[in-house]
Amino acid sequence: MINPGLMRERITIERNASGTDERGNAVDEWEEYYSCRAYANNLFGSEYYAARQAGAEQTVKLTVRYTGKLSGISTADYRLIFRGKVYDIEFIDNVRYEDNMLIIHAVSREGEINGGL
Repeated sequence: MINPGLMRERITIERNASGTDERGNAVDEWEEYYSCRAYANNLFGSEYYAARQAGAEQTVKLTVRYTGKLSGISTADYRLIFRGKVYDIEFIDNVRYEDNMLIIHAVSREGEINGGL
């Protein structure tokens, strides 16, 4: 278990709320789903080199406390905002399936910045 005092970073998880506009065109929209504190860490060692070979150097690992609200998030319909940048969720690890903490691996969307956070 991570010391809660180390969870200094604020992240916001957003849910895909895409739909259509009045003309029927697809609109890509995101809505805030959950906001919390996280422990942020860059990849290192073999994880870093594997990500680098896959072209995902901007990968971070974010550790958050487990909550029922996070039990249903997926890599397809959710993304997160960390330090003002948009990240795609690549992998979610419920550590030892104990429902205590989640480790979220996320990859930065190149050049995409969230204006409000």
